[in-house]
Amino acid sequence: MRIPQRAVVLVVVALCSTACGGGTGARVAAGRPPPVADRLTPRQAAYAEALVESDRSLDGASIDGATAVVRPGFVDTPNAGPPCTSGRLIRVTVTGSFPSVVTSGPPAVPGRGGRDVPHVTAVVLVGDARTGRRCEQSVRTGPLVHLAGSRSVLPARPPRITMEQVRRFTLTWRYRRYTGSRPSPIPQRSAVRRAGGGRSLGLWDVRAPSIGAPAPWRHVWVVTDVSFATNIDAWALGGRPGAPDVPRRAGWDRRVTLIDADTGALVLGYSG
Repeated sequence: MRIPQRAVVLVVVALCSTACGGGTGARVAAGRPPPVADRLTPRQAAYAEALVESDRSLDGASIDGATAVVRPGFVDTPNAGPPCTSGRLIRVTVTGSFPSVVTSGPPAVPGRGGRDVPHVTAVVLVGDARTGRRCEQSVRTGPLVHLAGSRSVLPARPPRITMEQVRRFTLTWRYRRYTGSRPSPIPQRSAVRRAGGGRSLGLWDVRAPSIGAPAPWRHVWVVTDVSFATNIDAWALGGRPGAPDVPRRAGWDRRVTLIDADTGALVLGYSG
């Protein structure tokens, strides 16, 4: 679960619900063959990673992955920076959950009518392959199709969190096998949803640290998640943007959330 933060709203009028080529404003020079993806050079891969890490609209998103590809093209009418004029474009597709990204357009589920807000499945960033400068940003609401030649541009994903690690992360908390009723009043699916997504490690009894009389044991669902964060330190500061002199730090964020199995209330949220 992510600690609430002030929403960063990105309104994208041109909605891409199918493959969008190089982006809404991208074009290929006249007389050129259809775009063919190239392998990213080490410098272009660094540009692609920087496009993701520097995009403040992704702060607060739970990023599952980011893939990039280089294709011929130009962006003459940019919506996120200067035009891309080198003739080569880096197209980065960022997948995950984007609660602070808002878009307009038809609903993601046909037949529901125009009142439904489309569900954003990916954010697409386009930059100039020669300079690394971003020139365009759009979103995807339909099924994802990864372009041939795409490669991951994020650091290796860490393994899933185990219960042993949960005990280590929450060192002063005590755990024991679950002793409550089965099924619990709050079902597992609801607990994972309340935690903001992730993977359940099941039902446990937990006792919080206390001074004086021991705290009572509580029945909880233990939910864990690992996602890429563009600004980890924002979570460490309670969801608030860091001070101006604190540099942004991107990386994989490991989260542990304890949800009360009887009431659904948040018992503990760990991020680090």
